[in-house]
Amino acid sequence: MENAHEIKLADLGNELTLRRTIFEIGETGSFFNSNQNFRRRDRDRSGLKGSRENLRSTRSRLDRALRAEFHACHDFPALVDRHAEIVTNVRKRDAEAGKEKFRACLRRIAAGLFETAAGAPHFFDNFSHWMRGFRATFTEIRSMRLMTDRIIKWDKGEAEIQLLGGMLAPVRFILEDRRIVQPFAVAPWADDSSPRHAELPGLMKRLRGEWPCVPFGAPNTPEGIPEGWRPDEANPVDSEYHGYCSNYEWRVEDECEGAIAISISYPQDHPVRRLARRIEGLPGEATIKISLTIEARRAVALPIALHPVFRLPENPERARLDLGKYDVGRVFPLPVEPGKSRLVPDAEFETIRQVPARDGFARLDRFPLGFDTEEIVQVCGVSGHATLTNEDEDYRAHLRFCPKFFPSVLLWISNRGRAFYPWNGRFVALGIEPVRAAFDLGPAVGSYAGNPIAKSGYPTALTLLPGEPVTTSYEIGVESTAIG
Repeated sequence: MENAHEIKLADLGNELTLRRTIFEIGETGSFFNSNQNFRRRDRDRSGLKGSRENLRSTRSRLDRALRAEFHACHDFPALVDRHAEIVTNVRKRDAEAGKEKFRACLRRIAAGLFETAAGAPHFFDNFSHWMRGFRATFTEIRSMRLMTDRIIKWDKGEAEIQLLGGMLAPVRFILEDRRIVQPFAVAPWADDSSPRHAELPGLMKRLRGEWPCVPFGAPNTPEGIPEGWRPDEANPVDSEYHGYCSNYEWRVEDECEGAIAISISYPQDHPVRRLARRIEGLPGEATIKISLTIEARRAVALPIALHPVFRLPENPERARLDLGKYDVGRVFPLPVEPGKSRLVPDAEFETIRQVPARDGFARLDRFPLGFDTEEIVQVCGVSGHATLTNEDEDYRAHLRFCPKFFPSVLLWISNRGRAFYPWNGRFVALGIEPVRAAFDLGPAVGSYAGNPIAKSGYPTALTLLPGEPVTTSYEIGVESTAIG
């Protein structure tokens, strides 16, 4: 038997009619079990269609209300926090956790609507403000799945593409022994919903995997840089770290089975006009092939890079790095993280197995390191092939690129060396970054022909001309190293 109550909430700006239907079913009844839309949503992996339908339906019909929930939901700030959690779960693409938290969110929303309207009419002004915020946030939830993430699948894997920054990860490769391996690093703060997270630049909000950087590095030359690195003049090309492309949304140009094409257009006053990326899984191979095309609006010389970041084992020195043949290496000319970095700034070395450090030498062919630090080194005259073998999980990741286009590899060693937010001493990863740059010192240093790397004969900037697009291709894949 149903008892229907209609409550007019005229203070909401446009009249909202909330229709509450209570079934006399007892306390063990499930709020959503009898709702056919949610049954369909549970079968729908994305969870979006049913979620949208049921958000609308809760405004007209609330089926099998849980009494305990109704009596516990007077705290609207907590309700808002709970709703923020659901945003992070959807963004995380955690289908099961996301669906359960969305159910809980809707239960509290429904309970809060009724209890507030029935027992606290003086609260309508604040409630109206909260409701507008809820609607805006739910619009964000819808757009996250529909506009932010894409998935491509092929016979040897599945890859997620995040349009924020055009980032690739996670990628789940299917190995020849049928194991599934995900080799890329994903920042542990990606799903934080705090105000501090909202203030992060686009690059940092959901840092992950692999993406291109045009231009590469800091927007301004770092202070305190040694005299030999200091450019004759500033070159304020881009206001974003690692370029506009790393901090803003890309758009999907084309999708087909196992492949996707995305692009990003730069602001009108930027010398770069557009970047385009095609990402495809190679049939029969646990390998992703990627192409990058750069189009210029006007003539400019810029440092550029690819930015693959790989996850590491928990146990020290259980990942082995092999860069093949190379000429020489150099340490970043400043302490990367003062008080933590151990390598000797601006030191040269012949092998990554013996890099000058404050207390002797450091081996940079085995990771993670046994101490907390943050380091950057650049290896010049590379072969265009690098491998990272995870000995704890018996797989090898490989990176192949054109050494004429990218004559150096930057190693970014993040080993719990940054204690401030969002790092909080918890990020352990290795960036193996093909670069045409002078470290990540930015456009001014990269385009300066007098910097020590350029003077040694290794290009640190790419000359771009309008009407002459430049394209490069590279591959990232995984193979098993298990015996037997």
